[in-house]
Amino acid sequence: MRFDMILALLHLGYRWLNRDKILLIKLMGVVGLHGFIGALIAIPVVGYLCLIVYKTPGLCKMIVDTGIDLVKTGKLRVEAFNEIVDAVKA
Repeated sequence: MRFDMILALLHLGYRWLNRDKILLIKLMGVVGLHGFIGALIAIPVVGYLCLIVYKTPGLCKMIVDTGIDLVKTGKLRVEAFNEIVDAVKA
């Protein structure tokens, strides 16, 4: 066989495999399994990341403090914007 014929056959086989994968994914989407499989992959990953955060000393407190600072800053910005709105209305 010539080299170009071999490449053509390999490409045809790849297209058939790829088509079957796409059909399988679409079928799983109809049944709802693609979300289930995604959750099976995502839940352990998120759990592992939470474990890393939990085991790092001081990181939980730093994250909470940063969140509280963001909330306070946001509240100050909203109050400043309210003053601008009141000045424009008057």
